[in-house]
Amino acid sequence: MSKEVIRKKILDSRIEIPDHGTKSKRVCGRILNWEVFIKSRIILSYSPIKGEVDVSPINNLEKKEIYLPSVEKINGRDKIVPRRHTGKLIRGKFGILQPPKDNQSISLELIELILVPGIAFDKEGKRIGFGFGFYDRFLKKCKNSIKVGVCFELQIVDEIKANPHDVGVDFIITEKRILEIKPIQPFTKGLDA
Repeated sequence: MSKEVIRKKILDSRIEIPDHGTKSKRVCGRILNWEVFIKSRIILSYSPIKGEVDVSPINNLEKKEIYLPSVEKINGRDKIVPRRHTGKLIRGKFGILQPPKDNQSISLELIELILVPGIAFDKEGKRIGFGFGFYDRFLKKCKNSIKVGVCFELQIVDEIKANPHDVGVDFIITEKRILEIKPIQPFTKGLDA
């Protein structure tokens, strides 16, 4: 199936998912109890839209440094800037909630763990987003970060045909399981301090 066909099929299914709140809580429970998350201090999460897993319990943690993507125009091009989540959010590009531009940003090499939303994932960690390439361009620069696809089980498909610029994830977490795609070297800056 083409990315467009998968995108439409999964988007329609995800928006109508029964027990969305309960399943989102299960996904968050898996993340919160996962050793890699527990050891991570600086985390980039996301603001959910269009039926994505609601990660609000993670976004509102006080014991972690939580950042959210802020889409900002830099040198004439929209780019993701990770900004500290302090509670206040504003509507940004595409109506997605994001921190205000005056919130602290962080250097990409310091982000330990990234929770990556997506429309579909396959078991090799390939991902389909909305097709604008924001996350692929951003994730490519986050070489030190552990990338975790966050989705519902119904969003996992057999195969996604990747383009050369696509960036995959290291793990996928659903309401039913944690899939390890690539063995990782744990991020060491500050984890065991």
